[in-house]
Amino acid sequence: ALVGGEDIKLKLNSNHLEYKGDIKFKYHLHDDGILTRPKLTLTKIKSLVYETEFDLGKQFLKKLLKTSSIFNKTNKLYVYTDDGELWWSLADRTAANSDMFTTSYGAVDFEMDDDFILKLDIMPLISFRDSDTIKVRMNKMGIGSFTVESDNITLNYITSSLTK
Repeated sequence: ALVGGEDIKLKLNSNHLEYKGDIKFKYHLHDDGILTRPKLTLTKIKSLVYETEFDLGKQFLKKLLKTSSIFNKTNKLYVYTDDGELWWSLADRTAANSDMFTTSYGAVDFEMDDDFILKLDIMPLISFRDSDTIKVRMNKMGIGSFTVESDNITLNYITSSLTK
């Protein structure tokens, strides 16, 4: 051990720990600007109003993610409505010659004004636990909530829509 004794006093600064004694050191936890305080607070998140709500089946998402491995140059997932149906599209509409796969989730009783665009990378991170569905909620500000409930556990994943 570099520091002797049982009572070690570390000072926590904005991005590092500091020790001053018979030796001195700084241990950086992160670079300045890497970790910033989020603009949304838990209170604001809980007060959000969602205009679009639906349940997403576990099997549908699994098939979509399995299909995404074929379209591995595409890292965006567009969710939108067209003619009363909910569509999920693996694509990158900003890239030339981009592959695309689109599938319908079925008829819905709502219309979305804008596409909700997700980074595909976040979808495999959603844990279903023992649930067969995810409650999906989206709003016009581009905030989405993916909620999984199982026994006495609720997992709520909050994400924002990409702009393009």
